[in-house]
Amino acid sequence: MNETRWQEPLRTGEVLQVVRTEAPAADWAQPLEEFMYLRESTYTNCAWHRQAKRTLTGEFAAVARDVFFAGLLDGEIVGTTWYVTPTDTGEVATFGRVLTRADQRRKGISTILCRVAVEDFRACGGWCMHLGTDLTNPARFIYERQGFRHYNFMPGGATIMRNVLRGAAESFEHEYFEPGWPTSLRPLHWGDWPRAEVLYNLPCCFLKDYSLGVYANTPFEGQFLDLMTGLECNAARGWVLTTEQGRLVGLAYPATTNAGAAVQAHLRTVEFVVHPSYAEKAPELLAAVMADAEDLRLAAYASALDVTRCEALEEAGFEKEATLIGWLQDGEDEFDLYVYSYGG
Repeated sequence: MNETRWQEPLRTGEVLQVVRTEAPAADWAQPLEEFMYLRESTYTNCAWHRQAKRTLTGEFAAVARDVFFAGLLDGEIVGTTWYVTPTDTGEVATFGRVLTRADQRRKGISTILCRVAVEDFRACGGWCMHLGTDLTNPARFIYERQGFRHYNFMPGGATIMRNVLRGAAESFEHEYFEPGWPTSLRPLHWGDWPRAEVLYNLPCCFLKDYSLGVYANTPFEGQFLDLMTGLECNAARGWVLTTEQGRLVGLAYPATTNAGAAVQAHLRTVEFVVHPSYAEKAPELLAAVMADAEDLRLAAYASALDVTRCEALEEAGFEKEATLIGWLQDGEDEFDLYVYSYGG
């Protein structure tokens, strides 16, 4: 059976039984889904929750290692945590699903389950773990005690926190995205979620994803699931640029527009993010998406601040169609949005 169990003391004197299991979660799939994803009916409308059963039953296990922790009292689940890391490297992880049953809070359940998840990832050779929350969430103090620090946030409360488990936190990006390594292209897959989160949360450009609304310091986490769901619905694929160590330094994909399918079925918006250390590889990444969509008309967007993004589009063969004056804003500053097109 794919699980281990042990006990942890609570502040109340009770003993919490902790269960660790990996997807496919066998007998735990249904109770974990019910507790972690279906507690509130509104959750089922989110891409995160629509993928719950697929995750728990191991559909993504070839590329993603999903690890679940459940806390039990009297045989019932009262708290959970989870993390996912790529199966091929295990260097970075996305952490979340930190939930405690309302009538069991303030006993230290989430503190224990967060601690054991971080320890587990560290013991497996993990380097950096990310999570998404907001500045008003009381759980942020639990995360801070486990070593998480605010890394990327925007006014209004949303934030990405990260926990660098080896080396200095301030040197993580320099080491992880060290320039000069040979790269290769391959199709994007579900196991790339943590790697995409590392890349998208960097201040590498102002406009990162026009279709998903990811700009500058917009926290990026659950948007990856929207991205993948959109690709599956349209039988399309994204592409990633990875180094020899399996680190994702570029990502590109074709997104559909919000208009009705009959109106813009011939159109896709090309979205891409490339780390500045590998900016010269952007046209190669774009070419892979363009080859898949050779019968479609393509659009792309860039801010006037993102000179290298504009250069990459133009080198790939895109032409600037329009300049939307003052369509973007950063604080009190306004600047232009460029519209590019290709094909058709």
